Amino acid sequence: DDGQAPDDSTLNPGFYRKLHPIRLTWGEQLAGRYDFSGHRELIDIGGASGGWLMGIRTKAPHLRCVIYDIAAACAVADELIAEAGQQEHIRTVTGNFFDEQIPSGADVALLANCSTTGRSTIAAGSSPTCPSAVSCWSTRPTSRMTGPLAVCFPCTRLS
Repeated sequence: DDGQAPDDSTLNPGFYRKLHPIRLTWGEQLAGRYDFSGHRELIDIGGASGGWLMGIRTKAPHLRCVIYDIAAACAVADELIAEAGQQEHIRTVTGNFFDEQIPSGADVALLANCSTTGRSTIAAGSSPTCPSAVSCWSTRPTSRMTGPLAVCFPCTRLS
């Protein structure tokens, strides 16, 4: 991992769609472990298909959600959001968390299955934006992308 965002032109939309069902499951499982009841808006940094957010919303339907990811991921997410009828609750914002500011407005952020470098970047730069990681969940404590790793940060501000 070189700490750079992937090149949009090399990503296949089928990749996002293939992993979407398991991301839905992981989102449901995370919502069973983390109490989202005190939050109003969740941003998924590197949110891919939106599966984590759709899964979380099955148990926390009050949440407004934002997927923040590169254009190729947001294009697929927009399709999947429409197919699920979630347009009123989940929106996408195109960007690159490696070198762009994370959008403001959320009071909780999700960082799941991103590269090790990406997790380090967000965690190291989190204070005061997201002062503490309050929930870390993994079903397999091995190397990245072998199982879900999700960290939820309560955000005092994302600006």
